[in-house]
Amino acid sequence: MAGIIIADTIRSSGNTVTLNSATQTVATINATGIYSSAGNLLAAGTFASPTFSGTVAGTYTLGGTPTISSPTISSPTVTGTTSFPDGSASAPSIFRAGDTNTGVFFPAADTLAASTGGSERMRIDSSGNVKFAGSISVGDATPTTSGAGITFPATQSASSDANTLDDYEEGTWTPGIVGSSGSAGAQAYSVQAGRYIKIGRFVLLTGYLTLTNKGSWTGAATINNFPFTVNSGNASYSAHNFYYAGVSLPANNFSMGAYVEPGATTAQLYSTHNGGTTNTDYSAITNSTQMGPWQFCYFTSA
Repeated sequence: MAGIIIADTIRSSGNTVTLNSATQTVATINATGIYSSAGNLLAAGTFASPTFSGTVAGTYTLGGTPTISSPTISSPTVTGTTSFPDGSASAPSIFRAGDTNTGVFFPAADTLAASTGGSERMRIDSSGNVKFAGSISVGDATPTTSGAGITFPATQSASSDANTLDDYEEGTWTPGIVGSSGSAGAQAYSVQAGRYIKIGRFVLLTGYLTLTNKGSWTGAATINNFPFTVNSGNASYSAHNFYYAGVSLPANNFSMGAYVEPGATTAQLYSTHNGGTTNTDYSAITNSTQMGPWQFCYFTSA
């Protein structure tokens, strides 16, 4: 220990010095001196590579390579480097006072880990790879307690960065079939089933429906109730063929499909003929129409 020790009580005997009723055991004493706060020489000798134990009060400058065993230190200022033992998940080497099984430890060379409640939760290896034991949440999302994964907020926090994944969601939707005019009337279904996955701006819909009463719709027939609005602009069109039954198509029409409509939550039905395609009129729908199973893929605005 080099420099000045400020303390109220100092007693020196060989390599043992008592300050404020705490004992510091030292390996070597070199002649330089220990001084009181008043500047008086109390004992000759500078400690080199001392070992401290107990609770020590005062101001100290440490020389050599000191070993400090279980001290209580209030607001220290450390310059240079400080080393700690490896520790473990259940007994980390750096921890909060009174919470000895939560903190930081060193499971291997060039590896850093953190634990809570005595279990490892995160590890950074020598290549910079990060391993998490549980789930990760982004934004204000609450991490899932089921399995492990990345949890996104229920309300998307959209990013304008093309390389940022800002949303993931799975769920169900209820497909329907309507006309551009008229009303539902007595329309009824025996099946309306659908699922979706949204990854960033990309949406995949699956599902099918079966009517038992077509209702009173007229005009152009569309599938509706998409869970997310299709992005606007001509680049957002996408067409899909699918299985269908119980549809009364015009003569010489075949191969029914639908295309998603930009800026809407619908897909326009169409049928194919030798001259191209024609939007399907609701008059082709019957009381036993089945649409799907199908897959619709499209981009949303966010």
